[in-house]
Amino acid sequence: MTRRAVAYALTFVAMVCVTMTFDRNMRAGSPKNPTEFNRLVDNYFDFYFQFHPKEATAAGFHQYDAKMEDYSRASRDGEISNLRTCLRV
Repeated sequence: MTRRAVAYALTFVAMVCVTMTFDRNMRAGSPKNPTEFNRLVDNYFDFYFQFHPKEATAAGFHQYDAKMEDYSRASRDGEISNLRTCLRV
């Protein structure tokens, strides 16, 4: 699988994670306000940009300008672990 395909797959899984978590919280009787969703999205992108600094810079977050993508096995395992944790929330 190419790096681009892996990146797309991880992005898709992450967005499903965010959607499922928000939907579950809404059905559980959480307050129906955008603040909780905004916090969830902010936390996700803080996590996502940590592993994808080039995309963070492109999105305008220049604190990532000096960082490079880390495609090491340890980095990918860390990202997968964080995505799994997100799914359990």
